[in-house]
Parts: sequence; C-alpha cells; structure tokens
Amino acid sequence: MYRNGGGWEGDVEYYPLITSYFHLGEELVYESRGTGLRSLPYVALFPHGVLFALFGIGGLVLADALVKLLYYGSLSGLMKTLGLGAYAAESISAFVVANGWYAVGVVTNAAFGKPWLLFLADMRIPRPFVTDVILFVTLAFLLRPCLEKIDKINSTSWLLFGVLLGLLMQSDIFSFLILGPALIAQSGYLGWRALRRTDLWARIWANWGLCAAAFILISVPFIVQRASEHPDIPVRLGVFPVPRTSPLVSPEGLSYVGVATAMVLATLLIVAVCSPRQQELRVRSILALWVVDVLSVLGLPVSCMALGKSLQTIHFGFGVHAISSLVMVLCCAQVAESIATLLRRRFAPRAAGRQLVRCARRGGEVLLCATCAFYTSALAWQHADASGLPGFIPLATELSRHKLDNWKVMGTPDDEVSYWWTSFGGGCAYLPDCLFTTVPDRALEERFVSFCREIGMNRKDFQAELSEHETKARWLGGLKFQASRDYLPAPLEDYSAEDRAWILQHRSYDSWWRLVIPQTTEARLVRMFDAAKPASETARRLDVIVLKRDKVTRSLAPSADRYRLVYEDETYRVWERRARSAETP
Repeated sequence: MYRNGGGWEGDVEYYPLITSYFHLGEELVYESRGTGLRSLPYVALFPHGVLFALFGIGGLVLADALVKLLYYGSLSGLMKTLGLGAYAAESISAFVVANGWYAVGVVTNAAFGKPWLLFLADMRIPRPFVTDVILFVTLAFLLRPCLEKIDKINSTSWLLFGVLLGLLMQSDIFSFLILGPALIAQSGYLGWRALRRTDLWARIWANWGLCAAAFILISVPFIVQRASEHPDIPVRLGVFPVPRTSPLVSPEGLSYVGVATAMVLATLLIVAVCSPRQQELRVRSILALWVVDVLSVLGLPVSCMALGKSLQTIHFGFGVHAISSLVMVLCCAQVAESIATLLRRRFAPRAAGRQLVRCARRGGEVLLCATCAFYTSALAWQHADASGLPGFIPLATELSRHKLDNWKVMGTPDDEVSYWWTSFGGGCAYLPDCLFTTVPDRALEERFVSFCREIGMNRKDFQAELSEHETKARWLGGLKFQASRDYLPAPLEDYSAEDRAWILQHRSYDSWWRLVIPQTTEARLVRMFDAAKPASETARRLDVIVLKRDKVTRSLAPSADRYRLVYEDETYRVWERRARSAETP
C-alpha cells in the first residue's frame, strides 16, 4: 500500500476499490451495500483489480510487475514511432522505467526547487502509473498518421485509435482533455494533406467515422456512470461551473514547456551536425511531439469552453508536465543516437573503431543496470518501515485476529486505518470516503455527527474536528469545499476575513485541496451535532471503533456501557461493541 509515488506516499484510497473491483455498486456503507453504481475508473484499475481477485495480496505485486513491463513496452513503442532506432528506444525506455532520472531530480531540486524534472515512471495507482501506458499508446496512434504517408494508415489503426481515446477518457480525463487540441490539429493537418489527394477523401472520412464509432462505443460505461451518479458526487470530486466566455488559463506546466522548447532547439542543432542524412525524419518526429506539448497548454481553456465546467485544474498542469517530459526524453535519445551515428561513421570502418563502438554500447548497458540497481536499493531503504505509521502493523495484526468475531462495520476518523479495513479487513466503514461512496451529502453528514456523538465529543471538540483537513477532505464533502477566485460554493461574505483574503489571492490551480467550510454550513453542522443521537442509538450498524491518539481524539472514548476496550498501544485504541443484551438501558 505504501510505495514510492513521486511524493504521493500514503495516497492509498484506491485500494478499497481495487479489492472490490467486480462489485459495481456501493461497498463502503453497510446499509447501502450493493446499491447504486460507483463512479470509478474501472479501466485504470483493471490490472490490479483482476489480479487481486485471482491471487489475493500477491496479485498486487504481479500487477505492479505487469504494469512496469507494459510501461516499458508502450514507451518504447512510442519512441520507435517517433523515429528512434530499436536500441535507443529500448534503452531510454528502460532508463525511464527504472527511474534513472532520480539523480537528475535530486540535482534540479537542490538548484531550482523542482524535483520533478520528469513527470514519468510515477507508481501512484492508478494515475499516472497505469494511465501513462494508455497515454503513450494513444500518442503513438495520434502522431503516426502525421509522420507516415497518409495512405499507409489502415482502417484497423483508426479503429484502435478510437478505442484508445475511449479508454483514456475513462481512465484519465485530464490527459484526454489535454490531447483535445492536438486531436483537432491532427484532423486539420490530415485534411490539408489530403487536399492534394482527392482520391483519398472517401477513405479518410470512412476512417474518421470508424474512429468516432469506436470511441462512442467504448465510452458507453463512462456515460452510464455519469448519468446514474447522484448530483452530489461530481461536486465532491471537484467539478465546478466555468463561464464559456471566460475560460480558465493555467500557467502550471508552462515552465516545463519552456525547458522542453529549449531542449528541442538544441537537439535540432545537434541532429543537423551529427546526422544530416537522417535529419528530416528526426526533425519531423521531434517537432510533432513538441507541437502536441505546446497545444496541451490549451487543454484547460478549450475544455472549459466546450463543457462549461472544469475540475481539479492543477491536474492539467501535471498533464502538460508529462508531455513535456516525453519531449525531453525524446530529445535526449535523439542526441545520443545522433552522436552514436557520428561515431560509427568515423570509427566503425576500422576494427579498433568497431571495438570502441561495442565497448561504448556495453558501457551504456552496464550504466543502465547500475542505475536500476541503485534506484531499487534506494527505494527499499526509503520504505523499509512499511507504512511508516507508528503502531500500524500491530494494529492491523490485532484487527485481523477478530475477522471471525462478527466485526463488520468500523468507525474511525483515521483514513489509513479505514482504508486498510475496507481493503484487506473485509469490512465496511461507518465513515466512508466521500469521494468513493454513492451515498448523498446528507447521509454523510448524519453519519459523521452521530459518530462524533458516539465517541463523546462536545461542541468544542466537534468544531475543532470540522477544522481538520482530513475531516473535510475524506468524510464530509471533499472538493465540495474548494475555495478560490475561480469558484466559491457560497458567497464570499460567508467566509472569515482571513479566508477571504486568501481566496482573493489564489486561483483554482494554485489552491489545490485548500478546503474551507462556509460559516453558514459550519453553523448548520453544529446544530445537527447538537440534535444528533449517538450512532449506537440509530439503526446504523457499528461494531468496532478505532481512535488514534491525536490532538482531538486522544481524550475521547465511547460509552463504557456500550463498548468494551479490547486493544490499546501508544498510538491506537480499539473498542468492541458489547452485545445489546449487555448494554445498560
């Protein structure tokens, strides 16, 4: 669960979805189990979900290995489509997959404060670890018609291109929207090329029709999900309205486009000097990917104008960064291959020259293997403490011993414990993650206030809990409470003076997960708390309570008449619900 994710360690909320992959309905809330249709990225969760279902916890390891291989294969295929030779494409792809840029990232972080020089090989599940594979293959199919003769692209390729676009939309909506301007540009470019070949017009229109039909067919599950979900769910996920006449424009990612542009100019110069015979193909491939990178900046404003809404706008910057990273990788590989071509021309005719080229090639392979070994060792050392949460493993061991004790529903405000229980403990959550449940906002609020009552909170404790980021992000509303100059769920006057000053200075793309509960909403929740009954006095099931010794809950405990303390250590306390016949009336 706790892996290196390029800074996303502990971002494990997708594991309950993976372990219940074939359950399409609600799985977190016991009383609603099996109802509704969850809004999940089923495509991106496919390898981990299927292999977990087949092999259990070991399936997650197999899925990671499989996706790594697919990552390598898809990136290598994209590089070959862009004109690299097999050795260069495979070497640079292995270097990226092994995170060979780790050392480069350390240097750039120290020099410029930007550790993510390349936004590739990130192992966060499912995005971008799995979704990058789909992105690379989609890019290859997008660029191939622009690099080859127009009559060489058969109907099957266009059919697969439509399928890939549908899969990309369902797995990573941000990458799909980012590629939108490039898709429009590709269509215009092919149309312009076809002006000189009027005999191909019918074929081109037929291919575009096949692509569109495949895309629509593959998109049906996504459309069904959107049509059936409760209106509260997209708001919690961060969807907000944007005037079509005032689309959002994010500067996020522009610095990486600038770096990529500088590398493109330098690469074109080196290619012209070192391999003039292959200059045309190399130049076309570099410029084609660079154009996609530049156009990706328009993904956010174009999608705003087309849809009249947006969501989590910082991810558009991440997407631009990923395309820029591909441009940088291609430039490095083209430079290396051009220099190798120059060396072969000068030295290969001689026996000593051929030996020198072979030695250089073997040296590159040794360096690649050493980089892989270094990164693997660094990763093992960095994450040797498993989760890194004090007391987590003893707690998980204790909870596992009680699987047969009819413990089904856990109440805990600790998200890590909740995710483990709903993923591998076989249970449900009294406080479900608001981003992955089908229940509406009102039900989430009622469950939250009744749980706070159950563990002995007073009004002051409850107000303190409402100010906690995890409470807003996980249990109450998620991005429903986002606040920036671009969007406010309540009038500006409904926020404190401090919050108003912050809101007026920040846009949606630089206020990521900065959540603020409007004052009227907070007052309403406090009134709900004052009138609420404890969870044990409602019809909802609650079998076990786990509290962490944090600043809010360290002094709290459920009623001893209803719950029995069964485990405690320096970090956690666990109570089991007494049999109802033993509870004090």
